[in-house]
Amino acid sequence: MVRFADSMGLDLEHIRHILVDDYTMVDANPDPHPLNSSIVIRAPRTLSASSSSSNCRYLVKRFNLPNSYNIPKLVDAKKVCLESLTILDLSLTGVIRVANVAFEKQVHVRYTLDGWATWTEVRASFIDSSSNGAND
Repeated sequence: MVRFADSMGLDLEHIRHILVDDYTMVDANPDPHPLNSSIVIRAPRTLSASSSSSNCRYLVKRFNLPNSYNIPKLVDAKKVCLESLTILDLSLTGVIRVANVAFEKQVHVRYTLDGWATWTEVRASFIDSSSNGAND
């Protein structure tokens, strides 16, 4: 499950442990409540024709992104906001809007593949020509 808490007005860090059995309960039908809506993407671990559904991994998006009109307000209030997210196979790519409070900024994304027994932190890259003065 991928969840960006700031888009829901919560703290930026939230840890939830997911058991393998949880994947059988994921519903791809949208729900009007943002915490219950989900997009399920299945990607086989192998490309062989004998792959069964038990050999699939999922990326699940269980939140709604903010309306583009609300992003400046959110960045002003929280100093950071997830603007967009693209899921392709087992890859996530996002745009994070950050308040321009200093010339130099560092944004990192922390993720886990094993229930936070270990985690990896990836530094975000700056997008040229993304600054509008108030935020980057």
